[in-house]
Amino acid sequence: DYDAQDLIEFEETILQGVGYDKDGKVSRKELTMILLALAKMPPDDEQ
Repeated sequence: DYDAQDLIEFEETILQGVGYDKDGKVSRKELTMILLALAKMPPDDEQ
């Protein structure tokens, strides 16, 4: 379960990690990078 604060922190983390152009938005290319990185991560129960 996520609350509003969790979502804000998640958004900030994403923008810090991939927001190369610092426009405050996630571009299609940046979203692709995020999804590819998440696809390579093992599920939480396997870590």
